[in-house]
Amino acid sequence: MSERIRALVVDDEMPARLRLQRLLDREPDIDLVGACCCGTEAIATARAERPDLLFLDIRIPPDDGFAVLDALGADVPPAVVFVTASEDYAIQAFEANALDYLHKPFSAERFQAALARVRTRLREHEAGRHRDRLLSLLDDHAEDRGRVGYRDRLVIKTGSQLVFLDPEDVDWIEAEGVYVRLQVGAKTYLLRESLRNVEQRL
Repeated sequence: MSERIRALVVDDEMPARLRLQRLLDREPDIDLVGACCCGTEAIATARAERPDLLFLDIRIPPDDGFAVLDALGADVPPAVVFVTASEDYAIQAFEANALDYLHKPFSAERFQAALARVRTRLREHEAGRHRDRLLSLLDDHAEDRGRVGYRDRLVIKTGSQLVFLDPEDVDWIEAEGVYVRLQVGAKTYLLRESLRNVEQRL
């Protein structure tokens, strides 16, 4: 996530869309990239604008909000907040991985609580993307040098540092309580993992 959040509003009722727009306009880190009144328009706008955040009504023509998410597939934004006057779809919404469920009419405080969750989710999402990208680069570098990838290494915390052990460098292992002792040359490392798991990875 960049410092700014790209948001898309989808609601078939104009007063509801306008209220969400006004609330979002007050947020200095949010850019509204679209406000749609139907599912067809929402799908096209989401694919074109790639928003980080989707405020989605459930009862929208021609089908419903769940159909919009199904149609988007892998293009569903990382943060989806359902906004609806019905209480009947909360379970289904969370089964669809919605981050929050705003029941109309909702207060400004409730809206802010939803945004707080959105910001946390997007920070975690971006951190995960950076981690995966870094691991991919490290793996590519290791493969270029004919070495084992970082995803296949044993990660051991020693104090405030992390040590990445190549499984081929481990001389022997033994169980020690809830830990596993790994002998690598003259050095010994303790890893909090079962002996069975370590044996499978080695």
